[in-house]
Amino acid sequence: MFKYKNLRIFYLSQLGLRSFSTQHIEAYRILGISEQSSKQEIKEAFRKLAQLYHPDGKQGDSKRFLEVKNSYDQILKERFEKDPAVEDSDNQSQGQNKEKEEAMLRIRLRIKAEMDKKKYEEQVKKQEQEKMIQENLIKLQKEKDRDRA
Repeated sequence: MFKYKNLRIFYLSQLGLRSFSTQHIEAYRILGISEQSSKQEIKEAFRKLAQLYHPDGKQGDSKRFLEVKNSYDQILKERFEKDPAVEDSDNQSQGQNKEKEEAMLRIRLRIKAEMDKKKYEEQVKKQEQEKMIQENLIKLQKEKDRDRA
């Protein structure tokens, strides 16, 4: 495997692609995985190393942590970046999701407006009842005063 990588670097360097290929191979070496690793294996290797070298951890090494993170990002970008055809279909589904969210927001606002209206009507009704109670108390007080006189 080691000879294959060097041979690959040699051929790519002849094409002027040495820096890309060494970075590419270096990213896999930093994470300690092969180029055929699955997305899950890449993710597990990253999490393990990120936890080990995280600056807040016991063996915190921010330089090493950044190397691990950059390698992980590079590998994901190279291997799992979406192609334009898939991206267009994602944009369409995102547009549909946005329309659904907007519709749900309108429904929530309508419900809130109805609840606010109901709450306002209850407050008005309560104020009218309190006003009637006050008027009745005043009438009773006047009747009581007339009876005494």
